[in-house]
Amino acid sequence: MIPMRVESVGVVPGNRGLVVVLREETGSRLLVMEIGPLEANSIGMELEGIRPPRPMTHDLFVNALQNLNTRVTRATVVELRDSTFFATLTIETSEGVVNLDSRPSDAIAVALRCEAPIYCLPGVLEEAGIDAGEPQVH
Repeated sequence: MIPMRVESVGVVPGNRGLVVVLREETGSRLLVMEIGPLEANSIGMELEGIRPPRPMTHDLFVNALQNLNTRVTRATVVELRDSTFFATLTIETSEGVVNLDSRPSDAIAVALRCEAPIYCLPGVLEEAGIDAGEPQVH
């Protein structure tokens, strides 16, 4: 698994939709995924540290998981099929580890709120990654 971080969220010039851009933590490849406006807003608010007065959907889900004594351990982009990305959200429960099927945008929004790492499987990044030039070191 390749560690990733959220580079940005927003509109890409020439694209009609919204995207989230992930960057390899120790490399130069980007993964650009189209997402919906609600998910873009949720990710953007978390990146900016904006706290709404009432819980939004991803906040509610995180609160429910925490109240059920579970812990989000990671979000992973696991597949690209027919131009659609797939992800899993991995949680630890008292019964063991559970991988939940998820849209990448939802998995990212939840992982950010839980300060859980974000990963991409190597094959997905090899297939859909865009080389952005020089690696960034953080």
